[in-house]
Amino acid sequence: MTPAVIVGIISSVLAVTSLLYTVTNNRSGYSKITENRLASLETKVDLFWRNLSVDAAKILHSPDPAKARQDALLERFMDETIEPDEVTELVTLLEAILHEHDAQPGQRLAASVVLQAVQVRFGAL
Repeated sequence: MTPAVIVGIISSVLAVTSLLYTVTNNRSGYSKITENRLASLETKVDLFWRNLSVDAAKILHSPDPAKARQDALLERFMDETIEPDEVTELVTLLEAILHEHDAQPGQRLAASVVLQAVQVRFGAL
């Protein structure tokens, strides 16, 4: 082998190594950027659904003394102080609203949103 061939081989190996290093570095850089953007998006979506579920719970909140227990459970849900046995009771009340024929469409929609939030936050019940 001549010195020119050896220099050519070494140059080619270095060029391929440099290319692979650059491609690998850029991918991990893009990966970090994508990961950060995804985390930011998840935070925003979680905040949106949290606010939506609280607003829906406020819609269901009623001044009717007959619904005092429902109101107490909704308040505990909004304050995130609800206990597991109360979650089960709240789910039962929300499902009753969904199946109630006299319920207004807005109440059904609000009950559906809160029920979904409860299921996501506390697991499938």
